Amino acid sequence: MSRPRLLLAATASAAVLLTSSLAPNAAHAEGDGVFENFNRGFLTTFDILVLRPAGVVRCAIGAGVGLPISSAMNLIALPISRDSTVFADDWDKFVVEPVEYTFKRPVGVDLL
Repeated sequence: MSRPRLLLAATASAAVLLTSSLAPNAAHAEGDGVFENFNRGFLTTFDILVLRPAGVVRCAIGAGVGLPISSAMNLIALPISRDSTVFADDWDKFVVEPVEYTFKRPVGVDLL
């Protein structure tokens, strides 16, 4: 796609996401006003357009750079510390947490 079409498609997608999250549904409380709906819609859109791609980058950097470096340093220190649970902790910190945050968390959760 050419750049203007790509920009138009991205803008239209963001507008659809924002307006669909502004529509009232049964999950909203009766006391919710326009500002609360707008805030919820903005945060949902922000989550999809900014936080999810940043989470993918975090997954790639954590698995590709952080995990090998941390594991190598722990492997060097293993004869001294004799704590083999640090490898499981590294796996959780660099791989499991970013994957859960990026792919398993419902959209917009933990942002309000």
